[in-house]
Amino acid sequence: MFTRFQALSQSHLFDAPLIKIPPSTEGAQFLAALGGAYEFEEEQLRSHLIQAATELRLSLQQPDLQGGRGVPEFVTSLSAVLDFLNSVDDATVLLYSFDSAPSIDDVLEAFASGAGANDWALEEIGNKGTEGRQLLLSALQQQLPKDRLLAAVSMLLILFRDEATIAEAKRFAHSCAPEIANEVAQLVAAYTSI
Repeated sequence: MFTRFQALSQSHLFDAPLIKIPPSTEGAQFLAALGGAYEFEEEQLRSHLIQAATELRLSLQQPDLQGGRGVPEFVTSLSAVLDFLNSVDDATVLLYSFDSAPSIDDVLEAFASGAGANDWALEEIGNKGTEGRQLLLSALQQQLPKDRLLAAVSMLLILFRDEATIAEAKRFAHSCAPEIANEVAQLVAAYTSI
């Protein structure tokens, strides 16, 4: 299960294996919060999440739980989400849990919607490295709505601003419909003049 933690200015994707722990384990309410946000955006107090995640991490370091299946990977992901929660100032954080990794269409839709979701989308593609670049380039070959095509171009130029990527964006501008081509050309000009 994946959970997106969304603060006002940034977001973090919590990707950890499912683990089995007794419900009475200290910090188990952190897992309950993740489950409570399944396919439904749920607002949580950041301070409560930090407390529960810290307690859970301590519990998972106990000898009887430490060797459990998936526990080391879970602790690593839990530490990353704690770093994220401690780095933001928001009093509350939005959680959204889902079963499978987001598709490229989900990522493009998130970037196009803005409102902080664009940071999550950039992180999602950026973490994939060259595979993320290929996903964005392949999106340019699909019949997608204008906002998603422009999102793909923007993300390419933000994350992968090398000569080959710029050339691909320019090639796309010359091959797409005129109403999109002008905006793509403007994006290329804006991002390459930085």
